[in-house]
Amino acid sequence: MIESVYTSHMPEKSNRDDWRYKLALDMVTSGIGYFRNIPTFQLKLYNRLFEDVLDVLDERRDSTESSFS
Repeated sequence: MIESVYTSHMPEKSNRDDWRYKLALDMVTSGIGYFRNIPTFQLKLYNRLFEDVLDVLDERRDSTESSFS
């Protein structure tokens, strides 16, 4: 199911696939939030990695929202 959500988004498609892309971003963001609360992932190295991924996702989300409008 997750794979089908990711592979279904093609930037050249119309806005009818916007919800799939946004859903995938929300799923990844939620998953990272879950892992950040696990004691094993409390090291600074992991936190930096999580922050970098979230920053990229936020930038991508902002750019796609402006292009979908």
